Amino acid sequence: HKSMDELANRTISITCNLHDEEYSYQFDFNEETGQIIYSGGDGYLSNILDIDKYSDPHQAIDIIDEYVKNHGGTCTKFDNKKNQ
Repeated sequence: HKSMDELANRTISITCNLHDEEYSYQFDFNEETGQIIYSGGDGYLSNILDIDKYSDPHQAIDIIDEYVKNHGGTCTKFDNKKNQ
């Protein structure tokens, strides 16, 4: 059995500034299967955008990015594509 760390071999996250507040969200997932092992972040984002309903971490990050930009904010994305 692989450990959770081995299963989740990639992390992507997004940090946004909106209305003078900072919000962030992170997904740890398996690059081969796309399965999200862990996701978490600010409740503000997950409540408004219902983040948990997305099974694709890239799609979820894009949804957050689009929402914040549409409301006059800015976002920075981070992707730690690990070397296998």
